[in-house]
Amino acid sequence: MSMTKRIVLIVALFVSLGLWFFYTNRFEVNVPEIIGAKAPDFTATTLDGQSVNLSELIGQKAVLVNFWATWCAPCQEEIPILNIIYEGLKGSDVEIISLMEDDVSTDDDRKQALDRFKAKRPVNFPVYMDRDQMIADLYQTYKIPESFIIDKKGVVVEKISGPIEPSAKNRVIGTLRELAAR
Repeated sequence: MSMTKRIVLIVALFVSLGLWFFYTNRFEVNVPEIIGAKAPDFTATTLDGQSVNLSELIGQKAVLVNFWATWCAPCQEEIPILNIIYEGLKGSDVEIISLMEDDVSTDDDRKQALDRFKAKRPVNFPVYMDRDQMIADLYQTYKIPESFIIDKKGVVVEKISGPIEPSAKNRVIGTLRELAAR
């Protein structure tokens, strides 16, 4: 092996190690735990212009905030469960805020991604956009799907990492109903 190839190989090794170290430690900083804390306020809109503001729901409703993306396989598995939860809580003092986080630059691209997704799977609840993952940053969530249960006082009482499993749907519905009744 020539000296040039060895140097290139060593440089590539150090760059790879540096990138690995950066990405594996990037999100392991000491961030305050969100459970038991006041939920960060946000406003989100659907592609049709319908908006929701979390602070306007505080004092009136318990809230399930769910982060997902159309390309995410676990998110695709979770959508039917969210449909059941949404239908089970319709007309109650519970709001489901579904935040789509697709990595596209325009609302036209977001609409196309959502339309393709809905052609394969029904989505019975409003889908709000988390443009540039700004809301996800507020909630310190860097993976999807992820859900947060917020009580009527605006406090995050539970964080569900990964999809809500079918076996957990009744527990989630029960928790949200209980929080709404308080």
